[in-house]
Amino acid sequence: MDAFYDNDEARDLLEFVTKARIEKGPKKDGMAPYAFVQSMEKPHCWKLVRIEQNTQEQEEVVLRIQGIICDKSIPPIKRPFEIESRGRKYLRQSITLTGFGSDIMKKAIENIHYIHGLFNQEFTQGELEAWTPGRFGQFDAIDISNRYFTRRSDMNGEMPIQFSRAIDPDDILTNALSNDFVHIQENVVEYYEAVKKDNKIKYIDINPGRIQRGDILEIQASFMVVPLKAKKFKMLIVLRAITLLDNSATKEVRRISQTLKRKTGYSEDEDVEMRDKYTNRPGKAGA
Repeated sequence: MDAFYDNDEARDLLEFVTKARIEKGPKKDGMAPYAFVQSMEKPHCWKLVRIEQNTQEQEEVVLRIQGIICDKSIPPIKRPFEIESRGRKYLRQSITLTGFGSDIMKKAIENIHYIHGLFNQEFTQGELEAWTPGRFGQFDAIDISNRYFTRRSDMNGEMPIQFSRAIDPDDILTNALSNDFVHIQENVVEYYEAVKKDNKIKYIDINPGRIQRGDILEIQASFMVVPLKAKKFKMLIVLRAITLLDNSATKEVRRISQTLKRKTGYSEDEDVEMRDKYTNRPGKAGA
């Protein structure tokens, strides 16, 4: 985002693009009847789950969040990026969404506060850290992330999988795998683009490099609480999928910046002034 990016126009576009889509996501008023907190052993955490009606099996509750991406740390991971062995457990792909004050972002933040309240019921008062939205300038924002690696001791029966070439084209992440850290389905983030064709919305896989700051996205995220030190706990918003909804605002910024005229050199008056300065020095002819 730069001086050419129109925040107000982007906010209005976000409202327009997501008006129909937001009806598909879980709502604060409708979540309580089927969502509940489930304690997990590996890794030790608490997740927000529900019972799937057809299979009667537990599955994670996934919230859809629409917003404008204002910060990111996402693949592909390319040279000269290096991973220190001690940093593997912290390395993650992450994005930050804002709405520039939009009602859509306000409602998403309300929903997250509600989910935090569901988790808070499982703990003694004061044990679960408060959740507060991030900030992007004067606007609220939501930080969402997922780690690239999982400790092998926390695999919980999952099998290690390979990094895709779109994520790890230079094998930087692959070479960081070890006996202690693996990559499993829990660490996977999927990347899509919503494309309208024949009056239907289709979702196609895209390279994460397509995602740019200023794009309008829909994020799919789950929620979990992890233990900290001193009997404290923290709720995390876990990134599961990113869908590109609209990138017209960032395309317009690129178009404007590429078509701007640029003037270099000097005007005629400046040229004369500079010539006089350097030709009428002491010791020069005509001085």
